[in-house]
Amino acid sequence: MQLRFSNPSLSDRQIVKSKEGKSLADSLGVTYAECSSLLNDGVQQALHTAVELAVNNINAPRCFKPSYRGFKMSKKKTSNFDNENKLLPPVLPPAGFAPHVEVLTSSFASEWHTMMSDTGSADVRFLFFDGQHIDAHKTVLITASTIFENIFLNKVTLACKSYADILDDIYWVCDDKDCCPNRIHNEEICIGKGKTVITLHKSLSKNIFMEVLTFLYTGSPDLAGNEDVNFLKEVQSVSIKFQLNWLETYCTNILKGESFLNPSIGTWINDSTGLAAKKLFLNKELQADVKFCVKGSIVFGHKVILKARSEVMAAMLSGAFREGDLNTEINIQDASLESFLALLEYLYTDHAPIEEGNSVEIMVLADRFCLPRLVTLCELYITKKVDRAVQKKVADGTSDVIDLLFTSQAHNAKQLSGWCLHFIATNFSVFENCEEFHLVQGENRDYIDEHRWPPLSYIKAQEEYEMKVKSDRDQSKCSIM
Repeated sequence: MQLRFSNPSLSDRQIVKSKEGKSLADSLGVTYAECSSLLNDGVQQALHTAVELAVNNINAPRCFKPSYRGFKMSKKKTSNFDNENKLLPPVLPPAGFAPHVEVLTSSFASEWHTMMSDTGSADVRFLFFDGQHIDAHKTVLITASTIFENIFLNKVTLACKSYADILDDIYWVCDDKDCCPNRIHNEEICIGKGKTVITLHKSLSKNIFMEVLTFLYTGSPDLAGNEDVNFLKEVQSVSIKFQLNWLETYCTNILKGESFLNPSIGTWINDSTGLAAKKLFLNKELQADVKFCVKGSIVFGHKVILKARSEVMAAMLSGAFREGDLNTEINIQDASLESFLALLEYLYTDHAPIEEGNSVEIMVLADRFCLPRLVTLCELYITKKVDRAVQKKVADGTSDVIDLLFTSQAHNAKQLSGWCLHFIATNFSVFENCEEFHLVQGENRDYIDEHRWPPLSYIKAQEEYEMKVKSDRDQSKCSIM
């Protein structure tokens, strides 16, 4: 039997105090559980205890009375007094589930969107028939569009002929003053000192092209709530010219009243863009405008992506590096080449090869470069890895878990820290005998002592039960003698 008290809040003791409830349960010889259905505090534990009691009752051995031929065994009536005074062993409460590690929602699209306002790093300018212009970035355009990949990586003269319905002219402007044909200008001299200027066809307006550009940067045009059918159809028509099939589908879904399908398109486009960025630019000299030195190795980077994805990178790449001088190197201390490349891969793709590398070192780097989502990805993988490692024997991982606890607390991995504390507390008997346990002090030790499993209250109740059983057994022997 389980005596259960349910308060609106476990912090509100005006109705029934814990001590009173436990005292009543002890007097009745039943287990005690306390929960709040409103706040969902202790509900799971109470239900687990109730189920365990039920299972134990079902599996308890039954007493079968022997029968003798020709005789009837008299049934001895059990008094209520006997039932009330029957000794029951204390019920071991469940250890509880480990804290859930939640991965933060991706901010890839919103961070790439910030690049659109980074005109200082822009190396492309789109000119419209009415004289207006929009600045953009080759790195993004090459990554997100086959047409722009052909324009910037192949011969421009051929591109002009191939895309005559969207382009009128392409030329290079050095220092916003000089103009030279893209075919003959000296790229080594001009790089980082000007822009490629693309004059768009007169049929393309700035408002329409802005939707195309937003789609290339983020995977979703800024069409939410737009009910102008003609505008949507015009964006749809231009998307066909730029060979953007998914943008065409995006507009079609809105026109058909099925815009709920569009978020999945954005997710898929972002993944595709990330993969393209990895293939074309990750640690590649193509369009690179910054160099890192890691353990003596040179790593190439692209400022516009790095600045948009990491505030620390943005601060690091300001000042002396704003002009994109590849002769200047940024020295990265206290990081292996493998882990730094994993960090860069996350910045370019929103995914990181955590399983293939040193997950703890990647997590430390993620905190160092203010990448909270990457921290959570590492936290999730590390907890799964530890679970697998100690599946057969918890003692094999005690020192690793204690080290993880300290590392996670030093590098803002709060979910991993909570998971480690829970793991140590629920395996207290194993950890209290390991050499490193004395290092766990202060608030960590207080938490573990409070949440240790089995709890001290159970151990004390078990000792009292065993003493009572022994005492009853001794009294029974004396009465027989």
